[in-house]
Amino acid sequence: MEIKTNIYRAALVLFFLVGANFLVAPALAASDAPTTKPYQAIVKINTYVLDKYSNLSLAGSGSGIIIDPSGLVLTNYHVTTIEEEFDGSLRETSFQICLTADPNRDPDCSYIGRMVSRDKDLDVAVLKLIPIEPLAAIKEAQFPYLELDRSNSIATGSKINVFGYPSIGQETITNTEGIVSGKINKYKKDWIKTDAVVSFGNSGGAGISKDGLVVGLTSQAHYDLAGNLGYLISISSLSKWIDEHLKWSAQVAGFEDKLKQFSIKQKEIKKSDTFKNERPPYSVVKPSNWDFKYSSEDALEIEKKDDDEGGAVAITTTFFPMRASTDLYATMYKRMLSQAGYLGLLGDAKNTPVNINGLAGVKSVISVAGETQAIYVFAIGNYTVTVSYNYGRLDKDKVVIDGIINSLRPAGSVLFESPVTYESSSPVMSLVSNEKWPVIDLNSKDERAELYNEVLPNAFIALELVKIDAKEKDLTNEDKLKLLEDQATAINNAGSALGIRYAIADSSAHFKLNDEIDNVIMIVTKKNKIENDKLLLMMADHYYKQDDYYIDISFNMFTDSQSDFDEALEQVKPILVSLSLKPLSENPTALALATKRAEEEKEVAALAQAEQVATSAPSQAETPAAVQMSKEASQNSLFKSPIFLIIAGVWILAIILVVILLIFNIRRR
Repeated sequence: MEIKTNIYRAALVLFFLVGANFLVAPALAASDAPTTKPYQAIVKINTYVLDKYSNLSLAGSGSGIIIDPSGLVLTNYHVTTIEEEFDGSLRETSFQICLTADPNRDPDCSYIGRMVSRDKDLDVAVLKLIPIEPLAAIKEAQFPYLELDRSNSIATGSKINVFGYPSIGQETITNTEGIVSGKINKYKKDWIKTDAVVSFGNSGGAGISKDGLVVGLTSQAHYDLAGNLGYLISISSLSKWIDEHLKWSAQVAGFEDKLKQFSIKQKEIKKSDTFKNERPPYSVVKPSNWDFKYSSEDALEIEKKDDDEGGAVAITTTFFPMRASTDLYATMYKRMLSQAGYLGLLGDAKNTPVNINGLAGVKSVISVAGETQAIYVFAIGNYTVTVSYNYGRLDKDKVVIDGIINSLRPAGSVLFESPVTYESSSPVMSLVSNEKWPVIDLNSKDERAELYNEVLPNAFIALELVKIDAKEKDLTNEDKLKLLEDQATAINNAGSALGIRYAIADSSAHFKLNDEIDNVIMIVTKKNKIENDKLLLMMADHYYKQDDYYIDISFNMFTDSQSDFDEALEQVKPILVSLSLKPLSENPTALALATKRAEEEKEVAALAQAEQVATSAPSQAETPAAVQMSKEASQNSLFKSPIFLIIAGVWILAIILVVILLIFNIRRR
């Protein structure tokens, strides 16, 4: 009986241990063998860059394949790489990697990727998975993976499954089935054609045979009236490159830690109905059945999941180098429209002051090209906070949306001081401003700096590099100026669609900006609205040719008065002429200011020293007679002091006492 009981106890313990093992085992169990669930080895790749204001910004997304248990991920070059439009250089990127534990749920974005190697011609890249502590469920060298088929032996007509994260599939993984429709060799690579649905976002995903092997890397899709055809790069064309580059060291991005913290915050807000922003400090509350979508550092979306007809709220923040205002935001908004060619289609905004929980701002109703939108704009410290929204089909979510907007609450106001100088090392140049026009040093190859003014919020100064294409490389200044004038004429000829007419107010092919930069193309341009000939914008550009680009420093003002523009341009000329092709330490304006500042400090020090001497030295009235009188006065003041009188009194009493004693002794004798 005792033996039987012990057997039962042992069986119970064994059952408990086995059951506990299943309970605590991660959803993505790893082993030395390839996974039998292909979706577990397919990842979503979110590629991040720092925008021109140094905010984390989602630049694009795609798919990838884990190809070994250490966490090496095979994907496309174009998924991981952002090239600068200005010069074709590669922007620094960092990668958020999302693993698929359940094909019916959103992937787990608790990992980052480091670049191991990439090749543009082959359109291939390899990343290394790195767990984010403490989020990640899987540690290094424990990842589920898929095996590669290097033979290119899959036959036309064979079944194939394509796994990936196309945008049309929303947040969960998508698996489409088809057949191998054929093979082709182009661009020095072997390609597999398939009728399995391939869409944007599938790039970097896997084409998997019925044997569970990766036969191709999803790379392209072609659409026409006949249907869809997907193209996969055959693994046979990539296998040699993969073998040569798998063991390369992974590169750490400069803002990797920032992406890790951002990923942690993304996880945290999924567990809360309150979103708290740090810069600028504000909070907003959503209903529990709505979601926060926080894909970039300066943008938050709030929407009801899986409701295509529902409403949504979008909150964006914009940084300024001084105390922000709604007027500054209006200038930024008009600038954006002007760059896109829509300034002439902007109607007059209707602004209504609002105050939500102590947050002052305006509700602005804006019309662009006949489309009307209402937004809220608030200012917190250096930032504007913009709330755009829609109520959904037939205003179905109006009550909920209004509730979200009315939950917006400031959480303090921090004001950051901005510099009043700009300096670049590539190319070498510098600029000197003042406290009225602080500088934003932009993180951009072409847009280098912006300057704003709190008192003149409808104006800004921009410092940019403008690429010279091959056709313009040998143009003289006169040729370039003529080209700019011809472009304005061409826009005017097609201007009815844009609602804008250009006019050249002033120009010079050989303008002298300063003693150093004296061969400048200067052009002052006006933008007028066609329907009423109202002046909207004036720009004074100064182009200086350097190698294969122009340095352009411009003053821009949204105004209906040319005289106001001329007056403001005169005020900012000292800033414009401070542009130098030297570092700040050699900038003539900076040196002159330093010299002036040193002289002022020297004068202040001399005055302070003079005051100190005046208070410590004898006055000019102190002649020898005056000194004698001063001594007598000092003696008189001493004789009149209480201490002197007390001591003198004591001595007089002592003398009187001695005299009395002497007289008494004489009489006794």
